[in-house]
Amino acid sequence: MADILALSYLAHRLLLFARGTRALQVLLSLVALWALWHLARRTGLELTGWILGSAIQLAPIALIVVFRNELREVLIHAGPLRLLAGRRPLVGPIDPTAVAEAAFRLAASRTGALLVFQGRDRLDRLAQQGERIDARFSAPLVESLFVKESPVHDGAVLVQDGRIDRVGTLLPLSTSPGLPAQYGTRHRAAVGLSERCDAVVLIVSEERGEVSLAKGGEIEQVATPEDLERSLVGGPVGVGRADARGGRLAGLASAWGGFLLTTLAVSVVWALYDLQQVAQRTVTATVQFRGLPESLELVDPPETFELQVWGKQSLIDNLPSEGITATVDLSGAEQGGTYTLERGDLTVDVPAGVEWSLSESSMGLGLVERVEVTVPVQVRLEGEPPQGRAFAVLRAEPDRVVLLVPKRVGDRLEAVETRPIHVGSLGIDADTPEATVTIPLELSRHSARPVAGSTDTVRVTIGLRPADPQEDPATGP
Repeated sequence: MADILALSYLAHRLLLFARGTRALQVLLSLVALWALWHLARRTGLELTGWILGSAIQLAPIALIVVFRNELREVLIHAGPLRLLAGRRPLVGPIDPTAVAEAAFRLAASRTGALLVFQGRDRLDRLAQQGERIDARFSAPLVESLFVKESPVHDGAVLVQDGRIDRVGTLLPLSTSPGLPAQYGTRHRAAVGLSERCDAVVLIVSEERGEVSLAKGGEIEQVATPEDLERSLVGGPVGVGRADARGGRLAGLASAWGGFLLTTLAVSVVWALYDLQQVAQRTVTATVQFRGLPESLELVDPPETFELQVWGKQSLIDNLPSEGITATVDLSGAEQGGTYTLERGDLTVDVPAGVEWSLSESSMGLGLVERVEVTVPVQVRLEGEPPQGRAFAVLRAEPDRVVLLVPKRVGDRLEAVETRPIHVGSLGIDADTPEATVTIPLELSRHSARPVAGSTDTVRVTIGLRPADPQEDPATGP
């Protein structure tokens, strides 16, 4: 959510500063380029996809170079409060009667004038130079600014937030070939500015004594003060008879509406991006079993499982092909037969955000019942005794053990052997006639384990005795 809000903020600011410029066309071109890239990838056009992908990778650098001035303004002027509340509240709407009075009095005296009423778009990058005076708008002040003796009469007066912000400002000239030949520098400057933003420009012609308004790149001649008042009221330029509170509420609603629309668009793009980033692959996981009841035994348990994993492309790409562990909990098994694994029986060690499932729709494990048996211990001796002597097991403690074994094994198990004892390494001779060792039982070959309280090792005492010619001297009688 924080990611979407951050992107929405940046997108909203860029759109506000791009209004009236060609930036929106560039952004739409980049969106179309991105769509073509994904289409090329999905249709198998490898070379086209590679070229378009390379162009997209260079796009951020190109945007920074082309829109470096706009980005600088975003960093300097944009702030969270200004984003949510829109432009700062107007000091008070300008009385349209005062504007009409000033305009037609200037026209009557054939005094040229150029007044710019700023709208929602910033004019910092369009209206150059000028002197900042920050004065309350009044007809006498406007008339005094445009008299021929004034040092700023050739420039434009910039009206912003209900006040005269700057005077003697230079505006960009229009290069449109369709303008009438009688239009001079003032008219071309008015059209040039209105082509690039939502400002309304009031022009008073010095040669003809006419009053005109420039909006959206078009000039409209105004015949009477009443017509001028009607043309100015109701626009986004701070001229009107509505109270200031209504203007602030309208600006706040407009700012919130624009931000919500931007957030909605960013959310849609994020959802599409998120869907396209899901990847899937098959991995092999090492299996560990736990919780098997004492009364049951696994039959040929698998050492690995194949799992299907899916998630974000970056997570799946970084997932190791080895080292994933799946732990199977068999505490729910109650009897022998085939135990069908369910998802709740498995715990898989994968990063957060990665989902998994068994490659097979169902997987069964063979289980057999265990039985308790009591069997004697058989000691295995290896090695050559001294000449004329034989090794003998003097004592084995315990000589019988209680084991849990699969039922099929318990039916035929007669004894359990120890691991081989290499007697030659014990140093038994005439001076040391016996030795005692502790040796483990061979339980794995019978899938056996001792019952609780029993043991899996035997303490064996071995000695020498005279050899019988008819017996194996290593194992004894």
